[in-house]
Amino acid sequence: GQSIVICLYPLANPTGIEMIASHGTSVVRGWVVDVGRNGASRNQVSVYLYGLNSSTAVPLTGSEFTVGAAYCIAITVKADKSIRYSVNGAAVQSVSALAGTYVPPTSADTYNLGSPREFASSYYPLLSALLGQVNTYSTEISDADLVAACAGRTTGTIPTVATGTISTRLLPSDFAGGVRVKAQTGVTWLLKGGASIRPV
Repeated sequence: GQSIVICLYPLANPTGIEMIASHGTSVVRGWVVDVGRNGASRNQVSVYLYGLNSSTAVPLTGSEFTVGAAYCIAITVKADKSIRYSVNGAAVQSVSALAGTYVPPTSADTYNLGSPREFASSYYPLLSALLGQVNTYSTEISDADLVAACAGRTTGTIPTVATGTISTRLLPSDFAGGVRVKAQTGVTWLLKGGASIRPV
């Protein structure tokens, strides 16, 4: 049972697979959230859980974002291997239990935002949208909280929810000028206080 909530501000339609967040090692263990896998609907969000569903992505039906409109999706992958999610605070939808053995990430695996470092060169960092806030949780978020977690989407923020135990949180206010993941190398993000990090 794990959860993730993502706030985005889409600026363009994806033309291929763009990574939003991932944790694990490609084709071995962990998970990915991305857009662009569905060629007929590039704006659709997908979840990839290694080992489950014959190691293929699970498209979250009805989760297409609209360019120029704030977007938030809250996802829970339950212990029974089913997926429940809310898009922009709408009624919770579900994907029935998937088949296979999920191997979770280990402490040695890197948690990536927008990075294709573990993936094919045809995958890209998140190029078509600005990242607002991203939270991951070590717990299953209840249906009510999946909806509630999307309440701050127009400001790109995620409210605290009762059933969510946060494991990581990215806030754009932690970065000078907000956060934009870019494809070119050599881009440096400046953190408050003068510290800096470099995209992988």
